[in-house]
Amino acid sequence: MRVGELAELEWRDVDVAGSRFRIRRGKTAAGRRWVAVPAWLMAEIQATCPPDDRTPERRVFPGFTPGGASSLMTRAC
Repeated sequence: MRVGELAELEWRDVDVAGSRFRIRRGKTAAGRRWVAVPAWLMAEIQATCPPDDRTPERRVFPGFTPGGASSLMTRAC
């Protein structure tokens, strides 16, 4: 996934049973796709938000931005 796609991910785009994310806003037809997520990672993501708070339009990673991710990676490297 691209960092921008990850930042825009909403709970409506999460298929917990299938362990995958849906990218709805791709620039091309190929860009609109499903991305597999390892089961262990899906469990970690689920633990960040109680089921009752998972409204369809709520962001999966609130506060996460591409600029913030870039800064973190720069500092880490």
